[in-house]
Amino acid sequence: MIPMSQRASPTGLRPADPRDGRHACTPPRGTGRVGRAMVALVACTVFAVCTVLAACAGGTAPRPKGVLLLVVDTLRADALSLYGYGRATSPRLDRFAAERGVVFEHARAAAPWTKPSIASIMTGLEPRQHGVMLHHHRLHGQLATLGAAFQAAGYDTAAVQSNMLLASVFGYSNGFSVYLEEHLALHSVSTGEQINADALGWLDGRADPARPWFMWVHHYEPHFDYLHWPGLTFETGYTGRLTGSEPMDQLIAYTEHLGPDEIAFLRGRYDGEVLRQDQLVGDLLDGLAARGELAETLVVFTSDHGEEFLEHGELSHQHKLFDVLLHVPLVIARPGESQPGHRIVEPVSLLDLGRTMLDLAGETKRVFPGHSFAALMQGSGGIDLAPSVAHTATVEGGSETEPRELDMLFMGSHKLVRDLDSGERLLFDLARDPKERRNLAAEQPERTAALERELERFLSLRQRRGGPLAAEHVELTSEQLERLAKIGYGPKRGE
Repeated sequence: MIPMSQRASPTGLRPADPRDGRHACTPPRGTGRVGRAMVALVACTVFAVCTVLAACAGGTAPRPKGVLLLVVDTLRADALSLYGYGRATSPRLDRFAAERGVVFEHARAAAPWTKPSIASIMTGLEPRQHGVMLHHHRLHGQLATLGAAFQAAGYDTAAVQSNMLLASVFGYSNGFSVYLEEHLALHSVSTGEQINADALGWLDGRADPARPWFMWVHHYEPHFDYLHWPGLTFETGYTGRLTGSEPMDQLIAYTEHLGPDEIAFLRGRYDGEVLRQDQLVGDLLDGLAARGELAETLVVFTSDHGEEFLEHGELSHQHKLFDVLLHVPLVIARPGESQPGHRIVEPVSLLDLGRTMLDLAGETKRVFPGHSFAALMQGSGGIDLAPSVAHTATVEGGSETEPRELDMLFMGSHKLVRDLDSGERLLFDLARDPKERRNLAAEQPERTAALERELERFLSLRQRRGGPLAAEHVELTSEQLERLAKIGYGPKRGE
């Protein structure tokens, strides 16, 4: 299949590209003044007609009354039956997608752990632009956020979450009139039911029910600890040394000595958590339906990152840029969706999710970074998709002032990962090697160099549009650092 970015536009016009500031109606450079005027007139006329036809072909959905961004922490796409997993881990989501949603098969997060990934969703900026790269970093107060964009458009805004890394002290409350974090906790207990109750309670208590609303709900269930749910388990009768109650820093210390049975036990626990999360997603959607809200709500379901089970030598997440950590689910359900169950194969990045959500909500003139992929849902051809990029920084092998950094770019079927400190380059052809086992960098130096040039071009264009901002720092207490270590963010293995 030819990537969408390489397909010819049906009109022969170059599609709009906010990365270079030119519009689809811009005539070619070098055309005379009169020629440019005529080309622009014809181009804009044809473009307008084709836009209307494309919108009609795609069944443009009515403007939503509400916008729900539902993020599930630590949920890799291939852990869902929706994405072909052999275990029935997502029956409610499967049904919702089939009846109301569109599934994006190749969505990638901008980072392999929560803080930078969510910051990128909320700002449309890649991690080095927004500056949130380490666990003590705070989202800069001067940055415009997705919540602020909806707020400026007249929406009530709220967020409901229980992840300690997203506490308001780290700046994630910017742009939300209400930021509910009453159940901040390590994941040694489930907070899902409280999160749903708080979200629905906020909807019930709004002063003006006629106003549009935007709500970000962040669920935490699949994150370590992997809790045991009777009746929802995929455990395999394991009777070894692991109990499932070990803190992640202890499990990481066992990494080199974990056998297949122990990994299967941990994966079974994780999959049970995914199934429990699926129930909670269904409960929240049922709550919206019971209030008459669901049919008029734009629902966006995704995750901030995935999880590794020794596929590339580690447990947990955050240190590497393999797809078990970056490939996340993305389901978008618009009111009156004309193609429920449709699956979109073109790759998209969560960097562009905020811009896309604003467009799907009808806020197309609202200024916000990113390269919208909303037209993919409208059947429009000739769309120039932005590449998927990601970044991570870690003090493993570095320091708080000079962390070890990795970059990633995905285009076509090839993925480049570069270590900015060691100079190592990894190149994978995901069409032939989806598990990323064979590094082609030495065999294909020209392709490796070309992808690296494209990555530099993309980052340069992004930097010209804004940033980077110096990160604001939050002093963490010894108790907070100890709590972070228990869920895998320790001083030697942390970000």
